[in-house]
Amino acid sequence: ISIDDISYLEYDVLGGLNLWTYCNNNPIMYVDPDGNSIILALLIGAGIGALIGVGSQAITDVFSNVINFGFNFSDWKMSSWQTYVGAFVGGAIGGALVPFMNPIITAAVTGGVSALVGMSLENLTGDANHSIGEILTTTVLYSAFSGLTAGLLNGVKIPKINSGRGSLSAIQKQIYTKLIKGQISKVSMKTIEKMMMLNTINSILPSIMNSILNGNILIPYKIV
Repeated sequence: ISIDDISYLEYDVLGGLNLWTYCNNNPIMYVDPDGNSIILALLIGAGIGALIGVGSQAITDVFSNVINFGFNFSDWKMSSWQTYVGAFVGGAIGGALVPFMNPIITAAVTGGVSALVGMSLENLTGDANHSIGEILTTTVLYSAFSGLTAGLLNGVKIPKINSGRGSLSAIQKQIYTKLIKGQISKVSMKTIEKMMMLNTINSILPSIMNSILNGNILIPYKIV
């Protein structure tokens, strides 16, 4: 019997001495012999989420510009680099939570973190002077709106996308479940492409709605 590696234990954190942390604190349901399965699930989710986050922000910018300026490209203005960094970070964090939480929570986290990081960076770099109230309000609004949109989208059953045994949603759930349980140690690129396709589809409606709000109703900070 080999000695367990306890380097992951954190002595100063509540639950940091829990020897079952490596298998998500549930050794009855989950198995992770080398301690890497959950890490891989987190990395895959974060990577997909980060890419989709940046892509969604680009889609939001395009729709916002079309709404406000039509196809007069000379008037188009893209979001600041800080906003894109926020979208990257928010997407990564939200994506990492996908294996463990429902779509509404992960979407809310993604939207809130994206706004919080983006606006905070704009302040730190001197490109804007958002008040704490503006940042908090925007964070809450984007979080709530993203969660609401995800909930509505999740309620619409589309065959082969989020409905049916072989749907993209079913495939993603199956892969994450197997990763967490330690039943697989790698994921093929073809499967990752299907997971990215699902997340892209799920991001289109929120991106369109964000662009409408961004340019016309709620928060104009993203277009600078």
